[in-house]
Amino acid sequence: MKKESVKLRQQDEKRRKEAIRKRAKHGAFGYTIVPDKWYQTIENWWHERYHFQMDKEWIIFCTGVVPAISSIVRKMTTAAEKIVLLTPVYNIFFNSVVNNGRYVVECQLQL
Repeated sequence: MKKESVKLRQQDEKRRKEAIRKRAKHGAFGYTIVPDKWYQTIENWWHERYHFQMDKEWIIFCTGVVPAISSIVRKMTTAAEKIVLLTPVYNIFFNSVVNNGRYVVECQLQL
């Protein structure tokens, strides 16, 4: 009995490890499914407040403001371009520009 039990545990361990390898190979480790309700909520919010009809295709899911800014920087500019930041601003915004190979041009707001 003990040998069978050990063998079953080893097989189970192999299956778990293979499942982990398969999942890790996928490369997405966060929110991978965005439900339709999420899109509908955003569309409704815009419609109720501004009487503006938002289309689902215009909405892109992002895990937060900083990842969104980094994504926008990469999609809308090329390396070595200059990007204007109106300051004062949350300091991580500078990193979102510089870490993506762009340069910050600071425009200080005055009271």
